[in-house]
Amino acid sequence: MIKNVIFDLGRVLINFDPETYLKELGLNSDDRKIYLNDIFKGSEWLDLDRGVIDEEQAIETIVAKGRIKEKEVRKVLDERIHFFTELSLNSPLVKKIKDKGYKLYILSNFPKIPFEILFKKYEFFRNFDGGVISYEEGVNVIKPDSRIYDILLSRYNLLPEETVFIDDTLVNIEKAEEYG
Repeated sequence: MIKNVIFDLGRVLINFDPETYLKELGLNSDDRKIYLNDIFKGSEWLDLDRGVIDEEQAIETIVAKGRIKEKEVRKVLDERIHFFTELSLNSPLVKKIKDKGYKLYILSNFPKIPFEILFKKYEFFRNFDGGVISYEEGVNVIKPDSRIYDILLSRYNLLPEETVFIDDTLVNIEKAEEYG
């Protein structure tokens, strides 16, 4: 019997669309590709999710690539909170599921600063019984590394056969399926 529901955040409960964000900043197509690759698809973004670097270190490394000026990198990172928005079609489901008696958890790769702001901003977070956010763990793991799933299951004494995992990325879902 299902007792627990685990949610990812990005593209499940929180909109995450860097291309649209960069377009809204007024960048042309060529610049958007550079910004997308150097900031959002660069190793620094994953390192922020892992919590192994802070924003200043990320900025320094991105600027060192020589394609984006420091002022512009700062602007993109400082204003990115505006493109992390609630997915209003999905987020009401959280309360409905909670009201049916299920325990709710978060398992998400997310950097510190945006998560802390979003957690305060959106009411649906109050329905969760706990969670594991990658930057908090200090073990340099992000999904689909099995260690982050193990942390969540162990911390809250969850049984995989009693748990549903909702994510937008196939490789993360496949990793969860390995647990049963």
